[in-house]
Amino acid sequence: TTTTTTPINPTTTPTPTTNPPKNTSNIITSFRNVCAAKQLHTLAPVRGAGARDREPFDDGFVPSEIPHGSGYADYAEVIASDVPMRRHKDRVHRTPLVRASPSTLQGFATLFPAAEFDQEKVLIVPWPRDKGLRQVDRGSGVGGGHTEGLFSFTWDGQLLKAKNHAVGGRYIVGALDKESAAAAQKRFVYVREANFHPDGGQVVAPADPFGQNAFVMLLAKPKESITPEDFVAFYFDGSMGCQILPGVWHQPAYPVGDKLILRNKQGRVHACVTYDSVSEHGKWLEVPLTFSS
Repeated sequence: TTTTTTPINPTTTPTPTTNPPKNTSNIITSFRNVCAAKQLHTLAPVRGAGARDREPFDDGFVPSEIPHGSGYADYAEVIASDVPMRRHKDRVHRTPLVRASPSTLQGFATLFPAAEFDQEKVLIVPWPRDKGLRQVDRGSGVGGGHTEGLFSFTWDGQLLKAKNHAVGGRYIVGALDKESAAAAQKRFVYVREANFHPDGGQVVAPADPFGQNAFVMLLAKPKESITPEDFVAFYFDGSMGCQILPGVWHQPAYPVGDKLILRNKQGRVHACVTYDSVSEHGKWLEVPLTFSS
């Protein structure tokens, strides 16, 4: 799939990486059978030895060695609240939930069939120079290429824990209040963070494109003075993946079910710019997980 987007710097153009796709067949061989047997923890490691070699749903969840960017905020207010968070009108902004489609995602991301993940090229923005009369030479500033690995998500009580094996990140990306945690169907996840990558796009798709892998993505178009009202939640039914465009504010995915494994590839430089809605605007983002919410 060929994708284009407006560059972050009008004098430069994002360049698809030419890294050859990795052979991940050993990772997702018989994935549907593994899921059916609920043996997700037996999936093969994604990368070489070290922190990134951990299995997607091992029990030893620990934060990244060097906490930075989003994924490390305090969710104690949500976890401890005896009153449903939705009743705190002065503390909560509900984001609209729309179905992901080429038209609704315009300016946020591009859409592709999940089975075509290997054909989707990561957009890389030539950088870091973005000022001055002399510009980065054509074809330079993109040598970092991209990195690839699984991105796993699991609900642990009220917290959603995520592991990005491509960059070695371990995060807490949202929380359920007591009402949502006790419900048969999770209704809302409460979020306070987002980030964007100025150096490139991020491509995600369910590792099993034929399974029950519905998820929600929280996105906002590029904007320096971001506010809670800028965010939109997109519902993916599990059959499609997307490439988050460079500069688009986002959070990791929110599984509608108990667990989710995405294939993920993104710029190897992995520059992050972070936003915290609670510290900056005094508001939690209430993200619906179902249309019945």
